[in-house]
Amino acid sequence: MATEPAIVLTGATGTAGSAIAAALLANTDARLVLPHRFGHTAASIIATLMRHFESPFAPRIDPELVAERILCVPAPTSDTLASLTPLLRELGAREIIHAAGCVDYFDVDKLDAGNVQLTRALLDLGTAIGCERFIFLSTAFSSGYGGHIIPERLHGEPAADPTDYTRSKRVAEHMVAQSGLPHVILRPSVIIGDSRDGSYFGRPYGFYQFLRSAERLLSRQWFPVYHVVGSPFGIPLIHLDAFQSCVLAARELLPAGAVAHLVSDSESLPTGRDLWTSWCERVTRPRELHFHAHWDQMPTGALHGSLRSFVEGASVNLEIAQHSWHFESGWMDVIRRHVSIPDATQASLARCQDWYVSRSSRLQGFIQQQASARAEAVAIIVHGANPPPTNQEMSC
Repeated sequence: MATEPAIVLTGATGTAGSAIAAALLANTDARLVLPHRFGHTAASIIATLMRHFESPFAPRIDPELVAERILCVPAPTSDTLASLTPLLRELGAREIIHAAGCVDYFDVDKLDAGNVQLTRALLDLGTAIGCERFIFLSTAFSSGYGGHIIPERLHGEPAADPTDYTRSKRVAEHMVAQSGLPHVILRPSVIIGDSRDGSYFGRPYGFYQFLRSAERLLSRQWFPVYHVVGSPFGIPLIHLDAFQSCVLAARELLPAGAVAHLVSDSESLPTGRDLWTSWCERVTRPRELHFHAHWDQMPTGALHGSLRSFVEGASVNLEIAQHSWHFESGWMDVIRRHVSIPDATQASLARCQDWYVSRSSRLQGFIQQQASARAEAVAIIVHGANPPPTNQEMSC
C-alpha cells in the first residue's frame, strides 16, 4: 500500500479520539499527528492507544510500530495551533479529524474554550494547510430535545438543551459548516464497549457513569426493593467497534457537507427499563424492582439514601434516557451497504455491563458477601404509563 498523507487527529487521549487513532493505525498506513495538552507524553498516549488492541478480537499491532507512526506535538491552547502550520505542510497533511473537546455538562467557559474556540482554531489551521477533508466529531444530541425524527442537517435553536455541552457542539457545527473547508460532521450517540466482548477502556461517561456511580453507591448494602424511573424508550447507543467502522467508512463514502448520525438500529436498542433490569438481575438482585413514570410519582420514602444519592449524581444522564430519541439515519444506511455494523441490543448492553462488573473488586465482593440475601428472581412491577412527548420534547 502506498504511503498516505499524514492525518491530524485531536482528542487521541480521550475515548472517541483514541478509538479513531487505533482504527487508523490498524487500517491505514498514514502517519498520525496528535496535538495534545500538557500532562500527556508520547509514552502515555501510546499506552492509551494500545489498550484498544487488548481485545482478542482486535488486530495485533507492535507498540514500536505505533511509536513510529504517531507524532505527538504539545498544543495546550487554541492559540498555539497555528504554530503547527509549517510542520503540517512539510508532512503533506491534508486531513484533520477533530475529536477533541470539553465534555463538562455545565461549565460554560470551559465548553466555549474546548468546543467552540478550539474548533475555530483548527478550522483556521485547516485553511492554512489547504485541508481537503475536515471531519468534526459532534454529538447526536446537538439537536436539543426532540420528539420527532431529528434530521441530518444543521439545527436551529431548540426549546431546551439537555446540557450546555450539547449547545456548544451545535454552535461548533455551524462554524464548521460555514468555514468553507470540505467537511463532514459526525454525530455519534452514546458510545459503549466492544460489541463482541464488552471491553471498554475509555472514560466513565454516559453508560459508564451509570455503572461507576452504581458501583460506588448501590453496593454499600443490599436492599430488597428498588423504586426507579425507567422509560420504555430505546437509549441511543453505539458500540465502540461500530463507531470505529463508521468513522473509517465515513472517510471514504460520505461527501463533503454530509451530516451523519452514527446510531444503532432504533428497533434493537435497549430501553431505560432494560438498563435497570440488567443491573438488578445481574448484580444486586432485589426481590422487587418497581418502575415509575416520574420520580415525583414514587411513594414517600421510596428512595433510600444510597439510591437517592445515585439518582442525584446521575440525574442528567437519567433525564436524557427518559426521552424518546428518533434520528434520521440515511448516511448510516449508506455505510451499512458497505460495512457490517453491529447494533446495540439488550444482550450486548448486558455484555458490556458484565465486562465492567467482572473487573470490579468492589462489585465482586458485594456479590459474594450478599449471596444469601440476593433474590433468586427479581419481580418487576410497572406503575402508571409514560405520557406522550410534551411540546418541549417535540421541539428540535
